[in-house]
Amino acid sequence: MNPTNITVYTQPDCPPCSFVKEFLTHQEIPFIEKDIRKDPASRKELIEKYKAMSTPLIVMNDEVFYSSDISKLVEILGKKNDTSRVKALYQIIFCEPLPASRKYP
Repeated sequence: MNPTNITVYTQPDCPPCSFVKEFLTHQEIPFIEKDIRKDPASRKELIEKYKAMSTPLIVMNDEVFYSSDISKLVEILGKKNDTSRVKALYQIIFCEPLPASRKYP
């Protein structure tokens, strides 16, 4: 699938947002970032169009993914799963090991 239309709604001081942005960048998946604190229109869109109240929110061709859905997004895009990289990024960003219950790629 051609990931030409991926948008990530983010905000400053949001570790999961940093994780998602770093992950997509590492996977060489282009995306548009919409910072809901800097852009009131993006915040309104996040709430009204997608009925979401938290970030990060990933939208690809109007399909919504949350950070916990990132493995599904990678699968759809046909990207290589790099579990060790994801675990390392998670530990760096959150200062703790990736919980066993999380199913990131």
